[in-house]
Amino acid sequence: MITWIHTYRPRPGWYEETELNRDGMLAGWEEAVSVSIDEGATRVGPLSIRGQSRQERLEVWTFPTLKALENHWLRLRRLGYTDWRESENTVATEIVESRLTGPAR
Repeated sequence: MITWIHTYRPRPGWYEETELNRDGMLAGWEEAVSVSIDEGATRVGPLSIRGQSRQERLEVWTFPTLKALENHWLRLRRLGYTDWRESENTVATEIVESRLTGPAR
């Protein structure tokens, strides 16, 4: 299982777009999210970030494979997601520990 921590905030130009255009982009991104969920991904969020952070929102995803995560991100990018949102991403995998060898890498 792959865990993806995704934080983001709108870029300044987002606020200059019409509400109709923003709603259209949001609908497209939600369709991409629905495809990923239908393919076995799960999402917690979006959550509001408080305190000392560059970002405004947080989502924690799990994907069955790294390829599923790559496909999700590619779908969003094709829809212009990175043109309208600044984001930071962290990808993690489970640590398998052994009493003899310690954490696997």
